[in-house]
Amino acid sequence: TALDVTSTGNANLAGGTANDISGTVTGSVTGTFSLNNANTTQTQLGNISAGNLTLTSTGNVTQAGSTSVNVSSGVTTVTATGKNITLANTGNDFGTVVATGNNVSIKDTVNGFTVGNVTAGNLTLNAAGNIGQSVGANITTTALDVTSTGNANLAGGTANDISGTV
Repeated sequence: TALDVTSTGNANLAGGTANDISGTVTGSVTGTFSLNNANTTQTQLGNISAGNLTLTSTGNVTQAGSTSVNVSSGVTTVTATGKNITLANTGNDFGTVVATGNNVSIKDTVNGFTVGNVTAGNLTLNAAGNIGQSVGANITTTALDVTSTGNANLAGGTANDISGTV
């Protein structure tokens, strides 16, 4: 079952801890789009445009082919503890990204973005512009791979913990 949400305000679908969305999630939400998906296989995102995006998934987080996530002026928060988060399609445009997952891959092909608190087994950041870090936000990962056409300044987190390869 797919989910398509349109709202000129907020769309809060995070209260349903038993939401089981097996199809593609799409949305155009002016305010905050919040979703809790209990599908243990994956949460697949289609085209998403939102002021802010908050997603909690018990499965992997992926994108359908040729779709994009646009939260360019807000915060994208994705929690998929122990699962993979792959938001790496062409056309993605993020403002600030906060994430908790196993292998986390974030790609912004429109501009640069800012990294908030991120906990990941392996973290890949890729931007067509600068990659910065929110002051006081921390990155905890075993491996970090950063590609940027601009500057990459991840010195905002005084407690960054990268225990492996950079």
